[in-house]
Amino acid sequence: MTVRTARGSLAALWAVCFALALVATLYLRWGIGISSDYFKETIELVSGQYAPFLGAVLGFYLSSKRKEELVPDGNGAFYLAVLMSALWNVVILGFLGRVTMNLTTVDESNKDVLSVLPKLSWIVAPAIGYFFGKPEKKE
Repeated sequence: MTVRTARGSLAALWAVCFALALVATLYLRWGIGISSDYFKETIELVSGQYAPFLGAVLGFYLSSKRKEELVPDGNGAFYLAVLMSALWNVVILGFLGRVTMNLTTVDESNKDVLSVLPKLSWIVAPAIGYFFGKPEKKE
C-alpha cells in the first residue's frame, strides 16, 4: 500500500463516519421529529466533535505532496491511527445510533458524547498527527 493510499483510507474513514453521524442527526429531526432545540444541540455537538479531527485529516491529505512511496511493512503508525480513529467513531456513532433506535433520549446521548469523547481524544490526536505529520524521507 502506498502512503497516499493509506492516507486516503484514513481520510475516507473519517469522512464516511462524519457523513453517517450527520445522516443520523438529520434522521432524528426528519424521521423521529426531535425538537429544533435538540436538533441544533446535536448538530453542533457532532460538528464540534468532528471538526478538529476531520479538518486535520482532510487538510493533511489534500495538502500532501509525497511521492508514491510504500508504507513500510509493519508500519504500526497507520494501523494505530486507523484503530484509534475507528474506536472514536464507533463511540459517537453508537451514541447516535441508540437514539435513532429509541433506546435513549437525545439529551442523554448528547451528555454521554460530551462526557466520553473528550476523554478519548488524547488517543486519537497523536496517532493521526504522527501518521500524517511525520516528515518525508530524504533520499
